[in-house]
Amino acid sequence: MRAPLTVKIILTLLVAGGVGAGCGFELRGTPRLPEGTSSVYVRAPVDIATELEVYLRDAGAGIARARQDAEAILDVGAERFDQRLLSVDPNTGKEREIEVSYAVSFSLTKSDGTSLLEPQTVTLLRDYVFDADQVLGKSREQGVLHQEMRRDAAQQILRRINAALGN
Repeated sequence: MRAPLTVKIILTLLVAGGVGAGCGFELRGTPRLPEGTSSVYVRAPVDIATELEVYLRDAGAGIARARQDAEAILDVGAERFDQRLLSVDPNTGKEREIEVSYAVSFSLTKSDGTSLLEPQTVTLLRDYVFDADQVLGKSREQGVLHQEMRRDAAQQILRRINAALGN
């Protein structure tokens, strides 16, 4: 009796896999880079450059250490973090909720200078609650928030490259 149940499960998994593969379904993750971007030179501020290099490697690109060794050059401008006060504590008048914005511009060119992707800007917004009684923890939380925003921006840059280059 056990064998028919096992066979049914295996057949169900095979059919489901075949249907999923047939419709072009892929698990969400780091996208593969299009042709002509297998070796990328990243010119960016250190923190976001680290994130970009991780995602580029995951996407199958090699990271060129010299501009002349690359098929494509990813040029990322300066990062800009800004803060805006969203609300104050009604009892103390101290800041309560803060919005953090992050913006970074980028472009992608071939090694010969031909533009693959015109300059674009990625802008992200996050907000968090500030507690004046936990200043040390909140400053650490803000550092983590900045790192997560860089990571999100790096993923968006890669998705935009794929969308623009038809992958």
